[in-house]
Amino acid sequence: MKHLNMTAGLGALAFALAACGGEPADDAAEIERVEAEETAPDTGMTETTGAGTGGAPFWTVTDEDSTVTLFPTIHFLPEDLEWRSAEMEQALAEAEEVWFEILPSQLQDQAAIQPVIMEYGMSQDQPLSERLDEETYAELERVAEQIGFPVAQMEQMRPWLAAVTIGALDLMQDGFQPGSGAEMVLAADVDDSKEKAFETPEEQFSFFANLDEDTEVAFLKSTIEQIDNGQAELQAFAQDWAAGDVSGLEDFIIDGMRDVSEELYQVLLVQRNQRWVDALVTELEGSGTDFVAVGAGHLIGEDGVPEMLAARGYTVEGPGFE
Repeated sequence: MKHLNMTAGLGALAFALAACGGEPADDAAEIERVEAEETAPDTGMTETTGAGTGGAPFWTVTDEDSTVTLFPTIHFLPEDLEWRSAEMEQALAEAEEVWFEILPSQLQDQAAIQPVIMEYGMSQDQPLSERLDEETYAELERVAEQIGFPVAQMEQMRPWLAAVTIGALDLMQDGFQPGSGAEMVLAADVDDSKEKAFETPEEQFSFFANLDEDTEVAFLKSTIEQIDNGQAELQAFAQDWAAGDVSGLEDFIIDGMRDVSEELYQVLLVQRNQRWVDALVTELEGSGTDFVAVGAGHLIGEDGVPEMLAARGYTVEGPGFE
């Protein structure tokens, strides 16, 4: 299993780290290089329409006077991948509010993001080499050299930050770019006044920072292993998602995360989904139309947002609910 589970289900902070070059120090050359790659491409729209039948899948949640469209995103994507459908475009255009995990503008605000990385992702007291056994550190050193990011630059990182950093940079090496990710492409079509967010960058970083130390290390070890698997499975996953096929998403994202740690699954997906559902129920109790664009891992499986809303009595249409 490739580490796309990070960008599909673990949150948009990977974008912020990639935009930093994975490095909290001020490296103007690296930031300039990455920013040059972050121009959202015109991916166009697919010819066919319909949730899950042409373009990436989505779910529609309704009551008497409200509609919420739930769109599963991948935070890093190839520039030439077509995934937009006419029906999705219509739902986005008609939405009175568009919800993201974090406001896209905040993800690109490096002056604001870097202090958060320092607070939640760095450790001045215990270097990474002291947190890892010799074998794991040697594997990290090998992978870091492979992606062109010296392990010495990760020495003050906590294990979770090292994992997200090498995962993000490896995705970019494989041709998956944050600027081509679904959120950034969608945000380009949305007026800032419509944008809403479930979380702040600080909240999202704190979820990782509060993980048990053993879970952090397990996450890093898993990411190292996944980097070695190559990009074939990664490409296939993205292609299936873009065509509306969700049949393999649960195995790819949910099972992969739970294999690493049940704590990782509960903290980074289930507990956040529960809070998001509470916010969406408040929206549904009013009236109008909303569009929600969040990592794919949040919208699939028995603990996904669509299932939670269905359990609360709302009508849900889309993959698995026909």
